[in-house]
Amino acid sequence: MAGEIVYADLNIRGDSSLTSRPQPPHHLIFQGPCSKAETGTLASHLRRRLCDSPQNSSAGPPGCRLCPLNWLLHGDKCYWLSKESKTWNESREDCSAKSSRMLVIQDQRAMEFIKTITEGKYPVWIGLHLTTSKGNWTWVDGSLLNQTGVSLSAPDTGNSCGVWKENQIRGEICSGTFKWICQREAVLI
Repeated sequence: MAGEIVYADLNIRGDSSLTSRPQPPHHLIFQGPCSKAETGTLASHLRRRLCDSPQNSSAGPPGCRLCPLNWLLHGDKCYWLSKESKTWNESREDCSAKSSRMLVIQDQRAMEFIKTITEGKYPVWIGLHLTTSKGNWTWVDGSLLNQTGVSLSAPDTGNSCGVWKENQIRGEICSGTFKWICQREAVLI
């Protein structure tokens, strides 16, 4: 299984007192090396069965990482690229509904990965917006954009949000419609 990504459908039953509907199976992607020493639990069984491949050099810290079906694993994060277009606020709400947030670009490695999945063909919303109170570009996690080496122009409306466009960050009017990228932490098993 060296270098492979394995898909599994797990039917994990929830507490029936909390819901009256059956829960759908969880779709997961597994990648990375894992210890074979653990026994007796579902996690150790999955590790023995699904995580025997060598570590992908770009996959981040050691361990088996998993993402939901249709999400892309890169390092210790899972990424989801929309197929439709929405406004920045609608995109942020969609990511939140997926138990994730809009993309926050934290390093050059993440930027290179985003280049590969968008192929520079179309603009996508990212989790960056211009705060009107202070005029700062702020990520959805509350951190400020490090503008060192980033030239970011925005419309004069003050209602600007971040777009990954032509392999760089640009400002666009937030009411425009683009595809978007959500991200979440991969689950370590």
